[in-house]
Amino acid sequence: MSFEAMAWAVKWDLPVKQKITLIMLADRVNKDTGRCFPSIKGLAEDCGMSETSVKEAIRSLREAGIII
Repeated sequence: MSFEAMAWAVKWDLPVKQKITLIMLADRVNKDTGRCFPSIKGLAEDCGMSETSVKEAIRSLREAGIII
């Protein structure tokens, strides 16, 4: 976990699905590389959402330029 990534993620003013997805992504960031590659299934379980909802949240975060 990267504390800096988590602190950055919680500052965003986002709808709840996007916010929890961003926080869970930040929790998985490799502090050395700044990258993360979690599975959609794992994110969905940790977020308490469906895989479809996680995919939609990720798409929204990408479209907003928050993640790449």
